[in-house]
Parts: sequence; C-alpha cells; structure tokens
Amino acid sequence: MGFITPHADGGVCTDNFKGELMKSTTVLRMVVSLSLLALLASCAPTFSSNSADSYQNSKSDQSNIIGGETADAAYQLANGVVGIMDLNKGALCTGSLIARNLVLTAAHCVNTFSAKAMVVFFTPNMTQSIKMTNGKLLLNKNTVRQVAQAVRNSKYNPQSDSMTESTNDIALLRLVADAPAEIQTAALPPAGLALKQGDMVSLAGYGVSQFKMDPSTGEALLSKGSGLLRKADDIKVQTVLPSGEEVTFDQSQGRGACHGDSGGPAYLKVAATETTPAATYVVGVTSRGPGDCNEIAVYSSTIGQAKWIAATSAVLLKAAATDAKSAQVVASAATSSSTASEDEPILPSVGGSILKPILK
Repeated sequence: MGFITPHADGGVCTDNFKGELMKSTTVLRMVVSLSLLALLASCAPTFSSNSADSYQNSKSDQSNIIGGETADAAYQLANGVVGIMDLNKGALCTGSLIARNLVLTAAHCVNTFSAKAMVVFFTPNMTQSIKMTNGKLLLNKNTVRQVAQAVRNSKYNPQSDSMTESTNDIALLRLVADAPAEIQTAALPPAGLALKQGDMVSLAGYGVSQFKMDPSTGEALLSKGSGLLRKADDIKVQTVLPSGEEVTFDQSQGRGACHGDSGGPAYLKVAATETTPAATYVVGVTSRGPGDCNEIAVYSSTIGQAKWIAATSAVLLKAAATDAKSAQVVASAATSSSTASEDEPILPSVGGSILKPILK
C-alpha cells in the first residue's frame, strides 16, 4: 500500500506490504493560483489488475482519511497531529508532536541524509501556509518548522513483506525551533497499557482522497485531496503481532488510512477510573497496507516501540540543548533593524536547486 511517500534516500519506494520496489513519482506540484498546493500525494503501489485502479471516497472529494470527516483547528491543536513534507521529493506524510521539538512519524517518511529539506506543518490545511512569490516558495514561519535532525529505528526493514514480523517502520524528527505554543503534545501510552484485538481506535492524517495508478508502470494517474487534515473514528484492532511492535486495523468498512497518512497517529481513548482521568493516547504510527486502502492498515505500535522512542527522544533532546547553546552565542552577536514578514523562505539554502524540479 504503502500509504508511503517516495523513499527519500533512493528515489524509489518500497511497498512494504508485498516487498516490491516502485518508481517514485513527483508528488508536489506548485502552481500560482488560488490553490498553490495543487497536488500532494504519495507514490503508488502495484495493483494486481491490468487496468488502472482508483479509489475515491464516496462522501467527499476533499477527504483524506477514508470515510472520515474534516478535522478543524481545535482538533489539530488538541491532538498534536502535524503534516510533514520532504521538499527534496515533494513527498507528504503525517506525524505526531510528542515534545515541543520532536515529531513521531514513520521511518519510510524520513530523509536521514538531508533532514533539513523536511518541514513540519502545524495547521489543519497545509495550503494556507504556502505562498509562491517571484518563483520562490514561502512558508509561513508561524505555522511551519524546519527539521534539524531525523532518526529512523536502526532495525527498520523496508524490504520485508512479512505480516508476522515487525518492520520497525518508526522514526523521530527534531525541529530547528519549538512548535507553536498553542499546539499540545500528543500523549504516549503509559507503562502497563495494552492494545488488544477488538479495541476501537481513531485515525488522523493529511492523505489523499482520490488515487489512480497505472499498474503496468507504477505511475500515478490521479492523486487528489491531500494536505487537508481528516479523522476517522471507531476503527477496530484486527491483530497485534506477538512481538507487540505492530498492529493491524480493519478497513473493510470503508474507513481508515490511505496514501499520505503515513506516519499519522492511531488514538486509543481510555475511560476515567477512580484514580485517573480519561485520556487519549497515540498507540500507533501508520506504516503500510494494500494499495486500495480498503482491507487492512498496518501500524507500528508505540507500546511495542516504547523503549526505542524513549531512548531516541533523550538523544535528540540532548542534541537540541547543545544546538540551543550555540544559537544563543550567535544571537547575542547578531543585530537586525528590519521587521520580518510572517511569510518567508525558511529554507534559504534550499530555495533554488531543490525546489526547481517540482515547480510548474
């Protein structure tokens, strides 16, 4: 299925469900129009039929999460769900803010070799944070943050086609600057919380609403509707791997995750007890599944990956502290008399060479 974006380090994608390599596609096209973000999509899986297959949400041509509903700013801010874009590839994913400067996402979304070409959006509609002026891409500094560092689980295996062994498709992003103050961090599950077959979860993501691919070439013929945050409730847990590192969700009822939702959260609501209040926890990170998005979705479990998340977070937070000290030294020596605009090229070193191939 993927739900995957072009593989950042090699220019190809891996369909983790069947272990097949696929061609990467240009998934971001910028046009100077009312909608500057005309197309955000992920690369497509290989279908088994001989004709182009497509998926379209019957409820709305503006949907992302299958069978879901539009999520407003209040939902986005309360749950810490974010959009992620790799400007090198024009690839779109989803993630969860788990600390003021850390984002949890899928390993296949991450470009570890040029992490600073990745940006994170803190808005339910990504198009509202993008402008094109004189051929330059401007990102709203109030709602977009650049990535400073990206770390994948070292055991990540994009070639695996196993449904009984974890692919460790999980990663963390460290931001150059803290997230906007108004957005809350997503809560990770406490020790002792278990996810079991039959539990009901909610999903969120910025993925596509319509998708069509030529099965003979792997080229995307149609990809529409991404960049807008949506959510879907009452998704049933189908299986939990014996290792506890992955979980599958039932999408046979026409609701669930699709392309571009990769890295996005699965939420488990826990009822209040006599000693603890009700809470919502991020228990999954979107990984993969069949290309038509209507069978199952495989998620990395944050419960099974808890040790890796904690250890890697500690390393990244330490690196952030070191960078902050260096930045203070630079800032104390710098002076500026100009007033900055809220829209600015936050990636000045990227603006020319990297963005040219994806501008139209």
